[in-house]
Amino acid sequence: MTPLRSSVWLLIPALLVAPSALTAQDGLAVGLETGFINFGPIVSEEVTHFVRFGSNDGMERYFAATIAEDRWYARLLVAPTQVHVWSVADTIHPVVDRRADPGRSRFHYRPLGRARDSFVWSSVSGGARGDRGPASWRLGGGLISLSQTDHGYWGASVGHVPKLEATGMLRWRAVGLACTGTLGFLGPAGGRWTVLEHASGANPSRGRGSYRFLTPLSCGAEIRMGAGG
Repeated sequence: MTPLRSSVWLLIPALLVAPSALTAQDGLAVGLETGFINFGPIVSEEVTHFVRFGSNDGMERYFAATIAEDRWYARLLVAPTQVHVWSVADTIHPVVDRRADPGRSRFHYRPLGRARDSFVWSSVSGGARGDRGPASWRLGGGLISLSQTDHGYWGASVGHVPKLEATGMLRWRAVGLACTGTLGFLGPAGGRWTVLEHASGANPSRGRGSYRFLTPLSCGAEIRMGAGG
């Protein structure tokens, strides 16, 4: 079994055990969620190469667990993924389908070539939440991390970056549909994330300051257990 698959299987027992332990506390609810995350652009400039996480039009399946009560929440999200790097010039070659160009749409493109490395993308977050009828919202922040499982290209060391997130949800009884928008900040604390800047041909020390942005979007279905949230 590959390290990537091992990480996913290690997560599953934790998600199954957590609800029974936590919902025993009055006022708490535990939500288990799965869906797809679109990672969007990774760098602000892509001069010679496109750099993207996600194999299926920039998307991968994610798994999340949320603990909530009336006014606050805490959330863990995990998404096994890969990084693709391919030439910008390939997208304008006469024999190559221009759907390979992610600059035209963050949702409809085809990565070219094999994936360079494999990762487990994860984030931890928390903040405030509220309800209005069948709708609910969450607003908070946290950290995005990468745990590398195959590092022939990037190198084994990666960093952590801060993020803000906002979630909207519609719920019917124990089932909900949720979408989360994330704003992540790449910068000096990002460590080896600067490898992505160099892969794209961008100069991270030039122009727009020391920070770049990540804009992942995730949507999925949640099953809730417990009294609150």
